[in-house]
Order: sequence, then C-alpha cells, then structure tokens
Amino acid sequence: MNRRNLGLGLMGLGGLVTILGIVLWLGSGDVPSSNGTSTTTSISDATTSTQARPSTTQPGPTTSLATTTTVEVTTTTTLDTSAAIEEFIVAFNAAITGSDIDFLYDALHPSVPSLFGGDFCRQFIEDQILLLEDYRLTGGVEGPEIQNIDGADVELYRAPAAFTFQGEQFEAEAGFAFVDGMVRWLTTCE
Repeated sequence: MNRRNLGLGLMGLGGLVTILGIVLWLGSGDVPSSNGTSTTTSISDATTSTQARPSTTQPGPTTSLATTTTVEVTTTTTLDTSAAIEEFIVAFNAAITGSDIDFLYDALHPSVPSLFGGDFCRQFIEDQILLLEDYRLTGGVEGPEIQNIDGADVELYRAPAAFTFQGEQFEAEAGFAFVDGMVRWLTTCE
C-alpha cells in the first residue's frame, strides 16, 4: 500500500467517524462542550399576545397573555479516553507501516520536541520508530495523573504496550496525553 492510498483511507475513516459522531450527537440531544465539562443550555418557549377577531355576538377584542417557559438542561460529555487512545494506536501503526514520519512527528506531545529538539526527534522516528512492528496495547488505559513535563502540568494516561523491534519482542509502558482533544504520544527521543 502506498502513502497516497493510506492517506486516502485514513481520510475516509476520519470522515466516517465524524459523520457518525454528528449523527449520535444529534440523536442524543446533548450539547457537548469543548473541554469535556458540563454545559448549560437554555431553551425558551414563548407565546405572544394576540388579538381575537371581534365576533358579532361578542363585543370588543380579547387578548391572551404572553407566557415564557425556561428550561435549563445540563449535560456532561465525557471523552472516552480508552477508545480514543485505541483508535490512535491504529493510526500510529498505519503511519509506521506507511513510513509517515510527518504524522508520527506531528502526533508527538509538543513537550517532546521541545525537550529533545525537533530535528533529533524526527531522526529518532526515522531510525527507530519506523522499525517497530505490531505495536499494541496489552492492558487497559489508566489515568489521568498530573505530571509536570517541561514546566507544564499534563494529564498523563498510561497503558502497557508490546511491540517487535528488529525481530525481538518488547514490553513497555506507553504514555499519552490530549492536546486540543487529540491524542498525543510521549517518548524519549534517543
């Protein structure tokens, strides 16, 4: 499979997930917020004053009173971190298979290139990460735990992982964080 077909396939998958999300969102009636916390929505149902037509049997117009009803709806949208990280692992493997260094680099948590240097991390991805095979989670995602990385508090999620590197099986602990709602991976560029 070449990079173009892989890219088109990933774009199609992303579009399908987006459409599914919109359909589910519209069907649920929830109003999600951008940060996964409670959102309050006011819905107003008002009737207005109307004048009745005079009838020949009743003298003069009649008026109905305007009423307003306000209903407050509170919804909570919870990000399914485990599912998001599992979906990320699928894209991560596809990027390795397709030698997509740009995806792998862009998916790094911003603190990683900041700590180790962008060029060094890009070279690390090319020399080491592209050689990984069968990268997978072997247990559940745990977290978040707050960890200070490069001077900033980060909500860190961890999961046990396994992979093959140059024919040998390895087990490791994988670290992930969310930046603007997107999964980012953490590593030490070596």
